[in-house]
Amino acid sequence: MASGQIQLEESLWEIGDQIGQGGFGSVYEAESEGVMGVLKFVPKAPGADRELLFASVARKNVIPILDTGECSEDWVIAMPRASTSLEDFIRKHNGRVPEEDTMQIMRDVAEALIGIFGEVVHRDIKPANVLLLDGSWCLSDFGISRYAESSTDAHTRKFMHTAPYTAPERWRYETATSASDMYSFGVMAYELLAGQHPFGGPQTEDLREQHLTKAPASIPGVSPPLDSLVRACLHKAQGARPSPQAFLERMIRIEAQPSATGGILRLQQANQAQITMISEATALQERERDEELRRAELLDAAKIEFATISSDLRTALSEAAPDASIRLNNSGHWTASMNGASLEFRSLRATSSSWWGDWAKPKIEVIADSDIRLRNRKGHQFSGRGHSLWYCDAISQGEFHWYETAFMNSPLISRTTTELFPDAFDPAGAAARAIWSGMSEYQVAWPFTPLVPGDLEDFVDRWCGWFADAVTGHMQHPHQLPEKPVGTWRK
Repeated sequence: MASGQIQLEESLWEIGDQIGQGGFGSVYEAESEGVMGVLKFVPKAPGADRELLFASVARKNVIPILDTGECSEDWVIAMPRASTSLEDFIRKHNGRVPEEDTMQIMRDVAEALIGIFGEVVHRDIKPANVLLLDGSWCLSDFGISRYAESSTDAHTRKFMHTAPYTAPERWRYETATSASDMYSFGVMAYELLAGQHPFGGPQTEDLREQHLTKAPASIPGVSPPLDSLVRACLHKAQGARPSPQAFLERMIRIEAQPSATGGILRLQQANQAQITMISEATALQERERDEELRRAELLDAAKIEFATISSDLRTALSEAAPDASIRLNNSGHWTASMNGASLEFRSLRATSSSWWGDWAKPKIEVIADSDIRLRNRKGHQFSGRGHSLWYCDAISQGEFHWYETAFMNSPLISRTTTELFPDAFDPAGAAARAIWSGMSEYQVAWPFTPLVPGDLEDFVDRWCGWFADAVTGHMQHPHQLPEKPVGTWRK
């Protein structure tokens, strides 16, 4: 936007120099009839209603909107020119804002939040959106936050946020509330008092995990009551956070009280410890909740891929041997039978992380499992073979695929025999013994082989061939096990 003039709805503005550039527009100095201000040019993003952008919040310590309008590519908002932003103020003081200024900032922003409580949710409280105007620290960019969120959600299914200040519920794509604003305010207050954020990241995914599952440390160098108040804003549970009114009232009492000593100080410290305990307890609950959600999402992916694996093998069998009897039940479990031989493909089941029993839990994480069991005709000296199907991260931590593997008794230790040879093991004690780093009565007999939908030719052809051998009576005990080099898995 070049210098010049622009006519808004109520006034003509002279456009001056550009003074800012953000993710949602540009900011210019401006003047109208002797009034100094700024113009924000916000691109007309698809999916966002202009009424969201021009929402005016006439409340104490909220930057007012002086005028609005548009040009060919942008919506335009005129606002008063602030002295500085809190972001620049923090930077000017190298992250250590004087205590007197910090208390004023918290009071002023709390009053702004009181004014909008229950009516408007800001959604993006952070130092860049707190401006010093006429001696008061004021919230700005209400419309821009709502406008940006509407446009991004409608088209990319993502939400606009600033990761270091984002409340846990927003990381879970839940609706932002006034309690979400209080969480962001708490992060900002913590930053002012401690000189750093409560959670340091550094990457976005690190911040997500920390906001969802970690408890903030105590703020060094501040009184126990103030530390407790700020960290209460950072509770994971929305209902446990103080309202803006409660925050301001407690803060005023803290400022008015002399430094505590004796029994009062001990009680304040006890309350501070209680806040720490509550924070850690709620963080643990959120970790468990986040872990359940993560495993549920992985299980959904496992089900989709498993359906393809099962269908591809069953279709190949039915097309190659139309006289085979294939029985399929509602759970996806199916059995193909022909001439006394059978191939059983068990339905998927979710795997519990506690199934490993009393043996050391392996590094491999299993989300779901199934197995394939091929049985020879009755009377045959060799019973058959079984292979396990695990949806897990067998090779690289955090990279989940369906893997085919199989197990056997160790010839050096075990005197027992498994039902089939090799055999399918559930993700339980026997399998844990087989895949640990030492020796036990069990060992891996087939390498952890990824099963990739769209590239299942070897898997399908191999099992069709083994089924043919069982049907014709040519299925034999493997000459040696393992039949293939078992390779490596995470130990």
